[in-house]
Amino acid sequence: MAKIKNVSFPGMTGYIQVVSHPDDKKVPMPGRYQRGQFQGRQVERFELHSGDHWQGDKSSDARNHRERVEFRDETMVEVSRRAGWFRQSWDILISSAEYTEMSPKQTHGQVFDEKNRYPILFMRRENGVQEILVNSKIEGGPQGVRLPVPFDLDAWNWYALDVLPRPGENAASFRLSHNSRLVAEMTNISLIEDNADYLYWKHGLYRSDMDQWEEANPGVAAPTLAAYYSRVSRTPLYERGSGSQ
Repeated sequence: MAKIKNVSFPGMTGYIQVVSHPDDKKVPMPGRYQRGQFQGRQVERFELHSGDHWQGDKSSDARNHRERVEFRDETMVEVSRRAGWFRQSWDILISSAEYTEMSPKQTHGQVFDEKNRYPILFMRRENGVQEILVNSKIEGGPQGVRLPVPFDLDAWNWYALDVLPRPGENAASFRLSHNSRLVAEMTNISLIEDNADYLYWKHGLYRSDMDQWEEANPGVAAPTLAAYYSRVSRTPLYERGSGSQ
């Protein structure tokens, strides 16, 4: 498998999940992930091609019709009944010249339950519609709730996702701002399982259910997509158990 290791942001360090070069399984394909200057700021550029299964053509990604080039955080947030809020924030720019609107969905950011192995909150796009999806596995929790949120093509979009990572019934909360305006919020919800230990963050480009693309477009490769990120960070909003910002 190809990895780009020791990728850091304020509050986080992790690695890039990226498809390998066919001649050397540990060498990333060139151009899929780049860091540099763009529009006067330091950015990351992610580029996803059809068939980009980061662990190879015999991997679970390939078997389950998933494609990705993503940052995977290894500096995780502890889940606790006394946990305080944390903020996950990022700027994202999608150029209409480099991104073909399509279905099935593309995921741009995920808050992942490490022990139970699924995202509890994730930012997704499908056919030009941007949403945050709220995904609880707890009985009575908000499973599969899709909340439309603003997104401006060909411009920087700054998102701040504030999360209260408390497990169990009616214990968690989140709020999402776009360009400093609150656009989605749910409080006192059953979002995180009781046995959860840690949450971690992922961002980049991820496509799932690509068998649906193949069925709808036989013999046609899915379009190449590119996205730019800047100012990615994670910060605590206040000390654990303090109850106020």
